[in-house]
Amino acid sequence: MTFEQCDNCGKPTGHRRAFGWGTFFAVVLTAGFWLLTLPFYPSRCIACGAVVPASSQNEDALKFAVVFVGLIGAWVVAIRIIPPTAPAVLLATIAAMGSAVAAGRWSSSLGSARHR
Repeated sequence: MTFEQCDNCGKPTGHRRAFGWGTFFAVVLTAGFWLLTLPFYPSRCIACGAVVPASSQNEDALKFAVVFVGLIGAWVVAIRIIPPTAPAVLLATIAAMGSAVAAGRWSSSLGSARHR
């Protein structure tokens, strides 16, 4: 949080990004990918809620570059760590479990004894 003079209310107050329920639901609905947009939220005055004008477009470009380089780095690390057959093995396991459930051969450990 930064302390500056607000142009709207004239008070020397703090400025911070405001996250609400909309941000929470966006993060949940996009499986966390919305977190990448949070650095681009504008700073707001904590007294009146007015948006502080961006000091320069270079800041946004720098934020975008950092997020982009971070995504590329995560992708490279994931390619190095995850074996190439992992998605196929996961899908085959899920398919086998689904066919076992459909055939009635699957019983969970939380189920009652009558299913055995």
